Amino acid sequence: MNLWILSQDGKHFFPNPKLSVETTVGYGYIVDNDTQTILGEYESEERAKEVIKDIVNMMIIDFNTSGTFDAVDIRIKTKMLETMVKVYELPEK
Repeated sequence: MNLWILSQDGKHFFPNPKLSVETTVGYGYIVDNDTQTILGEYESEERAKEVIKDIVNMMIIDFNTSGTFDAVDIRIKTKMLETMVKVYELPEK
């Protein structure tokens, strides 16, 4: 899967970033570890962690495997196409 993250300010667009949550003076930041670029700033560490969880949930592939072979085959192929590239825009604070 190819994940792209658009920074909160819309100035940075990173492919497959290595994300972490950093904390300074009570604020939570989502940071790209490779470049040490701050991609998003939040009112707390907890809020930054929620955003990371949203990214993880967006990447999880979940689908129903019941039905005929043809129906399941189509669902699997559709999910494969949907997950080839994902773009996540970091939300405001």
